[in-house]
Amino acid sequence: MSVRTARLAAVEVNTLGTITIATVPAGETWILKSLLVNNQSGVASTVIVLVNRPTPAVPVRLYSESVAQGATRTWEGWLVLQPGDEVKVNASAVSVFVWASGTRLIGLA
Repeated sequence: MSVRTARLAAVEVNTLGTITIATVPAGETWILKSLLVNNQSGVASTVIVLVNRPTPAVPVRLYSESVAQGATRTWEGWLVLQPGDEVKVNASAVSVFVWASGTRLIGLA
């Protein structure tokens, strides 16, 4: 088993609605440890981060906050994600950047 601390996702939310920013691949387990949310839009944006177990679909709200224009917010915790689990983001404005960091356990699923 290989253990690697890594950036699990880094995206600019450039569309309204919910988008998938990361999916745990087969043969891996992830430990999500931190989120960084930066709002570069011209207005405050409500940002929601969900984790989803696709079968059966069970979305869970992990983070929800109004982020002021130009502000950065963080979440730190500990959440184990298994193969097929998804991390999703919904923002009420575009130009919101989201980074997810944690540990990839390769060969442990």
